[in-house]
Amino acid sequence: MVGRAPDTSDTPVEQFISGLNGRRDLAHGLKFTVEFLMQALGAGSASIFITEPDGKALRLSEIRGQGREPLIGLCRRVGEGITGGVALNREPVLVENINTDDRFKGMRNVEGHYGTESFIAAPIIHQGKLIGVVNLTDMLAPRAFNETDLTLLHELVLQGAEALAGLVNSERERTRSRSLAEKLEHARAELERATGQLSRIKSFNETILECVPLPVIAFDRSLHPHFFNGAAVELFGEDLASTSLLKLPIELEEDSWTAMLPAAVENGCSLSFDEAVFIPQDSPARTIKIIISPTNVELARPTVGGPIFQAADSLHWQAESLPHISDAAELQGCNTIGGIMVVEDIGEKVRLQQQLAQAERLAGIGKLAASVAHELNNPIDGVLRYIGLALKVEPDNERLTRYLNECRHGLQRMARIVSSLLEYSRSNRLEERLQPLGAMVQRALRLLEPRRLKAGVDVDINLDAKLDAPARECLLQCFVNVIRNAFDIMPDGGTLTITGTIEGKNEAVISFTDAGPGIPEDVIGRIFDPFFTTKMETGGTGLGLAVSRDLTTQCGGRVEAWNSSGGGATFCFRIPLKYR
Repeated sequence: MVGRAPDTSDTPVEQFISGLNGRRDLAHGLKFTVEFLMQALGAGSASIFITEPDGKALRLSEIRGQGREPLIGLCRRVGEGITGGVALNREPVLVENINTDDRFKGMRNVEGHYGTESFIAAPIIHQGKLIGVVNLTDMLAPRAFNETDLTLLHELVLQGAEALAGLVNSERERTRSRSLAEKLEHARAELERATGQLSRIKSFNETILECVPLPVIAFDRSLHPHFFNGAAVELFGEDLASTSLLKLPIELEEDSWTAMLPAAVENGCSLSFDEAVFIPQDSPARTIKIIISPTNVELARPTVGGPIFQAADSLHWQAESLPHISDAAELQGCNTIGGIMVVEDIGEKVRLQQQLAQAERLAGIGKLAASVAHELNNPIDGVLRYIGLALKVEPDNERLTRYLNECRHGLQRMARIVSSLLEYSRSNRLEERLQPLGAMVQRALRLLEPRRLKAGVDVDINLDAKLDAPARECLLQCFVNVIRNAFDIMPDGGTLTITGTIEGKNEAVISFTDAGPGIPEDVIGRIFDPFFTTKMETGGTGLGLAVSRDLTTQCGGRVEAWNSSGGGATFCFRIPLKYR
């Protein structure tokens, strides 16, 4: 930051910052910036382009001089033209004469576009983020812009970047707030409309006849559907009309569907089953919420052409359940309605709740990992220092040197992991360290060589030569976790088969297949959950596969597991090679 001079007079930078901080909105801030820069640098024209939210383009937001105000709103892609070039390179530019400057061939001032051939431009950057670009043209004095002008412009823009960034962010926040307010007003209007519509529904029959998006079934005392809407047919099938509700394949969490439904109707009690399961024959089970509302209201005796028959196109009416319609076109009897059943498919809600719970568990794990990582920093640093001292004590012992270097390499990787955990806990972006993918598989095997020898496991490895493409080093931890599990599952020996190929243009597929007993079917869907382990007796933590899944996902890939047809389990990593 520029400090204040000992006397009471302000420098141009201080005047600029003071004036800019007094502006409360972007429009006035940009206007002040343009006018101040024109006066300070003696320019006849000035403009400011502000970066679009996606960072791919800039939009002309303020301009002064020579009647160019109609250009407001002009858009330039990053890298396009002089302004786009300044945005791309993030460096200020001085052009003393565009007609003789070799940097701008093809952009000559043949039509007098700038008024003069000299101009200066500087990027507005705050905390490494491009806010916009400012341009000054048409020098009022009979000379071209020079390095002194460029230095002053760069310093003014540099010091004012924070204030301008705040104004830009505030304007965008106001824009988002206005958009949210409009959406809220629209939603409120929709709610009022729906409320008004519901208020016009005056009877039980009109409510049922309304085409609602949820399955609605009106049933009689014999628990047969009396009438129902299209959503009910979509959920329960075309045979709903001839099916007793007791025969619907519904399972309740604790009670019996065939017992609870008749009891509710008999006693006139409303019931709600928050997480029932509907199990159709030819499709997956669906989690549903069921509300049963019994009623003893009798049907009125409508004439043909009344509201029930007018709505025949929107409902499926079971004619067999109605009394005979006489020649007088009147119903000679009436049925007593047993109740209404409303069903909601809540499978998506249940999945979202499970994902939320999973996110909360992972957040707790992140806090714990950050704490552990903080405690590990000092001992790791101490061990690394002692290894360095040991290397100096025995510099000629080749074997000892090799072993100590291997230890140091592993500890350095541990230190990077600890650092990454700490950075992750602070919500900072992790630095991408790249290593050849195939080499990481080989290194994971070397790290676990003692464990392999102890278990007597053979390794059959076949990696495509193209797997030398670089990938993020965190994948090494994923391979170590999977290989360690494979060795543990074969304590009496066996073969671990590792294959690596390239599928499509840029996807690496690496599979690890063991010769163990496979994964029990009742837990295969949970093996990637944090803290889930089948090795509790041997000290398993249940974090290895969970960490492997998360690290693979961060690399843009995925990991899958299944039981192999020939026995054992297969873990398959699919990793996009972005750096090929």
